[in-house]
Amino acid sequence: MTGREARVAIDNPGRDALLVVRGTVDAAAPADQRITIAIDGRVLEEFGPGPGDFERRYAVGKDMLGAGKDFLLSISVDRTFVPAGAADGRDRGVMISLVYFK
Repeated sequence: MTGREARVAIDNPGRDALLVVRGTVDAAAPADQRITIAIDGRVLEEFGPGPGDFERRYAVGKDMLGAGKDFLLSISVDRTFVPAGAADGRDRGVMISLVYFK
C-alpha cells in the first residue's frame, strides 16, 4: 500500500518498451481519488479508477526515458485516507501489485 506517492528507479533499456501497472483501490478510499502515473515527472496518465482492481498499459518511447542509466517511475494519489480502525493511523493511497517494464 502506498502513501501519497510511490517511486521506483528502473533500468533504462535505451529502446521503446511496455509499462504495465496493476493495482487495487480500497473501498475506503475517497470516491473521487485520482491516480497519476509519471516517468521522470512527465505524466503518462491521470485517472480516477474507482474502487477495485485496475490495470494500465503504456507504450513508452525511448525518447521519454532520457539518456540516463535509469529513470524514475512515480505513482501518486491526490487524496489519501486512513482506514477505519487502522491502529497505526498512516495515510494510505493505492495498493500496487505489479509494475512490469520490458
